[in-house]
This record gives sequence, C-alpha cells and structure tokens, in this order.
Amino acid sequence: MIFEGKEGTSVLVRLLNNFERVSVVHQVDGKIWEPFDKHSVGKMPLETIGQCFDLIYANNYIDMPKLNKIYTKTASKPLAMIDANKSIGLKMRFRPKINLGIPYIGNLPLIKKTINPFVIRSQKQKFKNGMIALLKKHKIVTFIAIRQDTFRLALSKYHGDGS
Repeated sequence: MIFEGKEGTSVLVRLLNNFERVSVVHQVDGKIWEPFDKHSVGKMPLETIGQCFDLIYANNYIDMPKLNKIYTKTASKPLAMIDANKSIGLKMRFRPKINLGIPYIGNLPLIKKTINPFVIRSQKQKFKNGMIALLKKHKIVTFIAIRQDTFRLALSKYHGDGS
C-alpha cells in the first residue's frame, strides 16, 4: 500500500493483519507499521530494500534471522515474524530513504539554485524506477491511498461544487 500521509492507512493495515490469510510486515513492537519508511529504517538504500524484498517475497520460506540482520543495519528494531504461507502485505511511502541532493556543497546558494534541483530530480526518478522494478520483480499488487481532502478537492474542481 503506497501512501503519503493522513489517508487512514494505519488502521487499514492493522485490520488486514487480523485476517487469517494475511501477514503484514511490521516491526516487533507493533508500533511501526511502515517498516521501510525513513523514520523506521533511516537511510536505507534501495539496494538494501531490494535484498529485504528478495527474502520476503521470493520463497515460501522467510529466513527471519538473515532478513533482520540486513534490516537492522539501518533500522532500530527488527521485523516481527512474517508468515510466508499467507498473502504478505506492507505499507510504505513511495519516496527515497536518503537525503537528496549533492552532499556537503548542495546547500551553497549557487549550487542549491542551479545544479541541486536537477540532481534531486534525477535521484527521485532513479528511486521511482528502482521501486517499480522491485514491485514488478516480486509481482507485488500495489494499492495507492489518496487523502480524502485531496480527493474532495479533485471532485470539486471537476464538478465545480464538490458533488
């Protein structure tokens, strides 16, 4: 499930995890249900997310010690047990997990206004292409959540009165 915030997806994934044939990836304490979001894993590179996805989605067996060894290189807590015999779901924001731009000199005024925007756009595109490739590789069905207020705004622009 891809989301941006304030859509109500936390409730959805917790409810989905209660279904008998669904296992939602989350951290052990039950508080973090966005296991690959920046606040959960820090600056986890796309390659590491790919390694985790390979272990989660490639087999009917998930080597949890191996997965958590990779995952906790940047995450503060390990992932809870994932049942490979169920449909495996996860919730994440579709954005890079690293700081974008040119390191060190990217905030210098001239660089920030000229070169850095192109570098950031390129980095975002690389992440997007890499994530799409990962989702395709593992045949992950993706749901995109849209904030209700954004949806209402779009309807009001289309219909004129929000109806």
